[in-house]
Amino acid sequence: MFSRKLSIISLVLIVAIFLTITGNVVFFSKILDTSLSENLSYIASLFIWLFVVLATILLLISNRYSAKPILIIILFSSAMVSYFTNNYGTIFDENMIANMMATNWAESIDLLSFKLLLYVVVLGVIPSYWVYKVEIVHHRLAQEFWRRFKVFSSLIVIFVVITLVFFKSFTLLSKKYAYLRLYINPTYHLYAIGQTINAQFKTQRMSFKIIGEDARIDRDSQHKKLVVMIVGEAARADRFSLNGYQRLTNSLLAKESVLSFSQMSSCGTDTAYSLPCMFSSLGRSDYSHTQGKNMSNV
Repeated sequence: MFSRKLSIISLVLIVAIFLTITGNVVFFSKILDTSLSENLSYIASLFIWLFVVLATILLLISNRYSAKPILIIILFSSAMVSYFTNNYGTIFDENMIANMMATNWAESIDLLSFKLLLYVVVLGVIPSYWVYKVEIVHHRLAQEFWRRFKVFSSLIVIFVVITLVFFKSFTLLSKKYAYLRLYINPTYHLYAIGQTINAQFKTQRMSFKIIGEDARIDRDSQHKKLVVMIVGEAARADRFSLNGYQRLTNSLLAKESVLSFSQMSSCGTDTAYSLPCMFSSLGRSDYSHTQGKNMSNV
């Protein structure tokens, strides 16, 4: 099995099928909860459509030197995303990728579990080892070009035909259920990684904006104040007993003289986004990572 010889094209297509099947359990389960589930032929064609898109992307970035490393990296990342999406409903968008980059080792180690290890081994280690052991059959440049041309042409034809045949369903999916694209694995989290990297480059090219230079310290004031602000981890507001939740979830805080502002709302649901937004002068509606990182805040 492991000694089998395959071309790069065949290897990519096999991995693309594997990823489409194992990485999109939540996506298809949510599709089945919508009105689109009435059209079973569309559900079947949607699987083929996702495979075609992923296979096209992988073929574009895979050559004799990059194919195996790229496929192995994507297999591992897809396994991790599958675990958190299947078990916690986590969405791996740009904010989540930025949040992961800002997470330290101490926070990451709390996420380790036997189930996570099982996902990584079954969906990451085993298929990656197979990819590593497969012997790649290389062809001459002209022959490889012609082979890829035929495969790309076939994929494009399949993509166009499916899109046209089920155009109404795709339109409904893109408009009414657009949020479901966030669950497509690995395509969406790869897109999110690309967007995050692009945002980092944009941030580096922007000049830093200093605000509040006209502020001054009144050194003659006899009433100096020291404010200590402690920012904790994110928590759901509707689970705070201080705000009226029936279960006692804030037993220790209830013993202190604290004020709970029940009408407050956060900038986001993850630390990497909501924390800098909280201290930015841009406000919730106008805040973005690119702008926020390039100007003074509180």
